[in-house]
Amino acid sequence: MRRQILTLVCCITVAVVFASLLGNDASGADGTWNKGTGNWVWQDAANWSASPPPGVGDTAQFNRIDWARPVAIDMKGSSYNFLKIQGNYNGSVEIFYDSDFLTPNANPLGTNSSVSTLENFSYAGYGSLVEAANASPTLTVEDLSMNKEHLPVFYMPLVITDELWPTEHGSMYFYGDVTAGRITETRNDGWGTRVNFKSDLTVDSLFNPHRGDASVQIINVDGSAIVDTYTGEGATANFNDLHITTELSQANESIINIAGRYSGTATYVRNADVAGETRTPSFNLLGTATLAPGDSIGTLGSLALTVNTDGGTYEWEVGASPSSSTPGVGWDLAMADTFDLNGTPTIQIVESDLTESISTTDQFVVMAANNIDIGGLTGIAYSLVPDQATWDISGAQLDLVPGNPNFSGLDTLVLTGISAQFGSDVPEPSTFALAALGLLGLAWYGRRRKR
Repeated sequence: MRRQILTLVCCITVAVVFASLLGNDASGADGTWNKGTGNWVWQDAANWSASPPPGVGDTAQFNRIDWARPVAIDMKGSSYNFLKIQGNYNGSVEIFYDSDFLTPNANPLGTNSSVSTLENFSYAGYGSLVEAANASPTLTVEDLSMNKEHLPVFYMPLVITDELWPTEHGSMYFYGDVTAGRITETRNDGWGTRVNFKSDLTVDSLFNPHRGDASVQIINVDGSAIVDTYTGEGATANFNDLHITTELSQANESIINIAGRYSGTATYVRNADVAGETRTPSFNLLGTATLAPGDSIGTLGSLALTVNTDGGTYEWEVGASPSSSTPGVGWDLAMADTFDLNGTPTIQIVESDLTESISTTDQFVVMAANNIDIGGLTGIAYSLVPDQATWDISGAQLDLVPGNPNFSGLDTLVLTGISAQFGSDVPEPSTFALAALGLLGLAWYGRRRKR
């Protein structure tokens, strides 16, 4: 019996080892793209230095092939799961796509690296390149690293489990959604990089470094960005929607521009400048931007950084029991070292699970900072998003209270003059009718007594 069991164990072990060897053979190998056949298909081994082509757990290397000539790489049929995709010094233009969802209008895609050439695709059945890209299979890679003068373009969603190292002295384009553990760029004075996310971005840590000139180091996000920690050291980031959950830090000439919705619960940090730099960072909510502290209700910011606004909207949520609560808990609170307020902003009052009445004498601290500058304000508008209560915001007023003794001596903006009542507070129409009948009855009774 023991011999039979031992024989069975040995057979199973051999089978497992054999299957493992077969699996390894099927997974491909590390390889360098050499466009051997010129058919641009990833799965064709003739296009690689090794056979089979890179697959699961492998590294795909891209060297310079033809200077500034786009190389269309059809990912169709590949595993879409790699250890690393990387390019070495002085690369060229690589366009990653799946022909089931996008069809290049020509192969190769032109003779230069202009954006118009890179968008030379047909996408019948989809409203845009972004929509077509996000319909494609997701490419998963542990690391994506491109060295100097590469211009990679990805027309598919990406999941980067560890790190994205953007190309130096070049550009990158991502038309599908990108999820990454880290995005890290290296410091190098005078060499610029532009990283363009045409769809949504989700990343744990985003580091946008000092390059000597913020105008040549730029991150653009056209969709929505969800970032846990952002560190800007002397570069520019342009966001449509930005949600930051933990920390936003700036130094040097770091510039952040937000055109859409800015939300989250992040604290602000003013980092030490790189040696020799004297320029100051700026954080700008553009005229179209909406400031919305918290995940719902919460605090966004801390006593650091300067936040500049030019009109826009402050989406101010008020919650269940404001009279027994505090700023940042019962209602939204925005904080900074300095608020520089300009234009004509709109305070949009949003009812969020309110359960108690609000009186016009109630005071709400909606902004707090070491310094609040309202010299550039040309007016304030008010709007309302009600839920269950009956509101009156006709008397709404926002007052600056410098050195507010009730708020740790900080400058505060205090909202008053708004009211909210519920059914038990507001008489029903039938109540008004009964009261009217009662008054008529009293009048009739008084008239009879006079007679």
